[in-house]
Amino acid sequence: MDDLEQSLGAACETGVHHISCYELTLEQGTRLAEEVRRGEVHMPDPDLIADMTDMVESFLTSHGYLQYEISNFSIPGHKCRHNLNYWANGPYMGIGCSAVSFLNRVRSRNRTSLSTYLEMIKEHGKAVGFSECLENEASFRESVVLGLRTNRGILCTDLKKRFGINLWEYYGDKIERLVDNHLLESQDDTVRLTRRGRRVANSVLSILV
Repeated sequence: MDDLEQSLGAACETGVHHISCYELTLEQGTRLAEEVRRGEVHMPDPDLIADMTDMVESFLTSHGYLQYEISNFSIPGHKCRHNLNYWANGPYMGIGCSAVSFLNRVRSRNRTSLSTYLEMIKEHGKAVGFSECLENEASFRESVVLGLRTNRGILCTDLKKRFGINLWEYYGDKIERLVDNHLLESQDDTVRLTRRGRRVANSVLSILV
């Protein structure tokens, strides 16, 4: 906790306008994941992680940073437009080896092997290795999950306009149960994660995928 507080303080002292604080995710197949599996490295327990999250939010808020997404904070007027586009499920183009694009509901990824990528670019002018076209419902669910990561939450009328789907009718009583358990809150046209919901966001969002 002391190390975290010192790191946050050092970041704030730089005067930087934007700070992202993500919990470590162990990726299968990595050296670190294997060391944790063998007990050589110990991950912090859930209670300590929760305490760290509380510290991040309270410390950065007290230093003038606005939390606008689960893991992102900014000085007012300096939200990351790049990230906001992702959370709004907006279009983007990826250029280069392994880059991912999302255009007209088609998600594609370029070849991950540099040699293969260069060869295909030379021969065909493109090097797409994978692509999928999201159906309307899949794109709707993805937009719900991404939008709920933001502190603003999701606007039901906006989703209805974009996809022709009513949030409450589509999910049935799932949304109501999450609201009753104080994991989501609903106000007027907006649905968002509560503070409690942000602590278990992955579990909440997995219900709505």
